[in-house]
Amino acid sequence: MTTFSPAIQQAIEDFANIDMPAIMRGEPIPPLGAHRAPKIPMTIADIKRAVSVATCVTVEQMDGDARDRETVHARWIAMDACSRLGKTSTQIGNAFGGRDHSTVLYGLGQLRTWREKDGEFRQLYEECQEELRRA
Repeated sequence: MTTFSPAIQQAIEDFANIDMPAIMRGEPIPPLGAHRAPKIPMTIADIKRAVSVATCVTVEQMDGDARDRETVHARWIAMDACSRLGKTSTQIGNAFGGRDHSTVLYGLGQLRTWREKDGEFRQLYEECQEELRRA
């Protein structure tokens, strides 16, 4: 049996769900994927949970005062995802234990530096991104 990539499988599903009799009556063709439920936007809590799963650092640890490397890295990655979601540094800081916006900005800067220089951190970052895509 032939296996296809997820994108190809989805396209096959979309094609199979087209209402051919409606098209034959001259009705417009719906856009591909129109039958699927809309994706619910991700929240900060969703991001924290996904990063927690990928890093084995609890949400409580991310919100707390811990400064061990594993916790700080998980916190930075979650903050980065929140930033890419369009949240302000003040909103992110409030969601992570009431941290100041400047602490969030510092963490985001450190994340970029570590991602460029440390292969192990880069791998952890990519694993978290994959978990976020699945969430």
